[in-house]
This record gives sequence, structure tokens and C-alpha cells, in this order.
Amino acid sequence: MPQRPDANRRAVSLRQRLLLLTAGALLPLALAAGLALQALLTQQRLQTEQSSLDLTRALATAVDTELRLTISALQTLAATEPLASDHPADIEAFYRLARRVLTERPEWRAILLADPSGKVLFSTNYPFGGEQPTLADRCDGIAGKGEAARALEERRFEPSDHSRTLSEGNRGL
Repeated sequence: MPQRPDANRRAVSLRQRLLLLTAGALLPLALAAGLALQALLTQQRLQTEQSSLDLTRALATAVDTELRLTISALQTLAATEPLASDHPADIEAFYRLARRVLTERPEWRAILLADPSGKVLFSTNYPFGGEQPTLADRCDGIAGKGEAARALEERRFEPSDHSRTLSEGNRGL
């Protein structure tokens, strides 16, 4: 008697068939969910990187703007009448002007004026005419002495965070 083609097969129960059907239906769904989750994580990482970059740029712009404003204010202060002439006649008037400018710039700790030899003419942290700090006292930071010496030689102002305000012991400009 000839054998039937399905006689060699094992009989598959209904339970096994339903399990195979369920697995066959859920496997593509699980694979699609995994791919979607991976895409979401990649997108969030890229957004985080972009927002960090944007924040860094904004902070750099803010710092650059503040430095430009500081340099502009110091250049304007250096160009005022008591200092702009070849023979500054009234250092006390410049001291008063520096004190007024300092009240407008609360982030500044002090304004210090030194002559080309390095002698401090005044510091706004001290009363005019009283004992003034030495430039070495003011520039005891990491690279402060070299910066101060170059500024004196080049006859320019030097904003620096390397000097200490003697009255407060804090870093300052």
C-alpha cells in the first residue's frame, strides 16, 4: 500500500501551532520596537550633543562680549584727559573717575594705575595719597608677574585674574 505524504510527519498539536503563530507574529513586532528604540536613543544623543554645543557657543559669546566691554571701558578710561596727555597733571582726578567707573562695574574688584617703572600710583582699594600696594604684591599669581612686566613695558592696561585684591584676599580683575 502506498504511503501517504503526510504520514511521515509528526502530528503538531493545536497548542504548538498557536505558539508558533504567536511567536511568528510577535517576533517582527519586537524587532521593529527594538529598531525604533535604537533610533530614538540615537536621536536623543544627537539632540543632547547639539544642545551642549549651542550652550557652549552661547557661553563663549557671552564671555567674549564681557571681555570686549571690559577692554572698551579700560581703553576709554585710559583715553581720558588726566592720562591721555603726555604729562598727566591730575592723578587724583583720575582716581576719582576710576572710583566712579568702578561703581558702574560691580564685577571689577579694583582699578590699579602704575607708572612705567612699576610704581603703583593708586589702587581704588586704598585711599588716594595713602600707602599703596606694590606691583609685586598685586601680581603674585601664576603668570601675573610676567604679564604685568610686559604691560608696563608696552604701556598698556592689563586686565588679569591673576592678581589678588589685598584687602579681600580674593582673585580679581
